[in-house]
Amino acid sequence: MVIAVVLAILGSNGLWTVINNILINRKDKKSVERQAMLALLHDRLYRLCQSYIKQGYVTIDQLDNLMYLWQPYERLGGNGTGKKLYDQVLQLPLKEVSDE
Repeated sequence: MVIAVVLAILGSNGLWTVINNILINRKDKKSVERQAMLALLHDRLYRLCQSYIKQGYVTIDQLDNLMYLWQPYERLGGNGTGKKLYDQVLQLPLKEVSDE
């Protein structure tokens, strides 16, 4: 009797629909979270790159911070605009900051 009930539950369309909806909602949530993270990283990278390009040089600390942001941005599938700006910053002269 118990086996019949378990098999009936597992075989029912309602259960599979619920499981499928849970999995789809998780996927959508992760997708939205991924998009949000990508947008935040893009905004931060864009602003930093623009300021370093305007500054005309980059310090080692600034470059280290930029690389720290760039790596997850790239792994998440960041777009070509971020790459272009990042590459421009890499071409800037390195400047050491004096302890004045």
